[in-house]
Amino acid sequence: MFDDKVRTDPEPGYARESTYAFLDRVDDPVFAAVRELLNAWVGRFASLHDDAAISDLVGRLRSKEDIAFYAAFWELYLHELFVRLGFNIEVHPESGKDTRPDFRLTRDGREIYLEAVMPNPPGRAFQGVQGIQDGDRVHRRRIRPGLLSESPVRRGERKRPLQEGGCARGPGLAR
Repeated sequence: MFDDKVRTDPEPGYARESTYAFLDRVDDPVFAAVRELLNAWVGRFASLHDDAAISDLVGRLRSKEDIAFYAAFWELYLHELFVRLGFNIEVHPESGKDTRPDFRLTRDGREIYLEAVMPNPPGRAFQGVQGIQDGDRVHRRRIRPGLLSESPVRRGERKRPLQEGGCARGPGLAR
C-alpha cells in the first residue's frame, strides 16, 4: 500500500491533507512503524482474497477522502483481528438478502456475517476531524499520534504540535 521510498519531510500534517497523504509523506519513525504495520495487514489481506477485493480496499485506503480511508481501515483492522482469532473470511459474500455484508466469518462450523460500521455525525460528513468551517478559517481538533492541534488553521498552513518534540496529553492520549 505504501511504496518503499525515501521520505524527508518531518513536518506535521497540512490542514487539508488526507490521512493517507500524510502517512505516505511524513518522515518520522512512529509513522514509519504505522506504514509497516498497514503494509503487513494489507499483505495478509491480499494473500487471502481476490484482486477485486484487494483493489477495492487499497483504493479506499489511498483515498483523498478521510471517510473512505477510515472506513477501509476499520474493515482492515477487523479483518486482521478475525484472521488472528482463526476465522476463515469471505469478503462481500452473498447473504441471502439484498445486501452484501463486509465479511462472512466461519470457524468450528459456525458462520457470522459482519458489517463494519463507523459512526458518522448526523448532518455532516466525517473527515477524521471534529469542527466547523468559518470562511477561510478552519476550527478543528485533529488527533494523530504525536500531534494535536486545537488552534484555528488557515488553508495551506501546517498544524503545530501542542508540545514541542513530544506527544500531546489529554483524555485518552498517553505518552
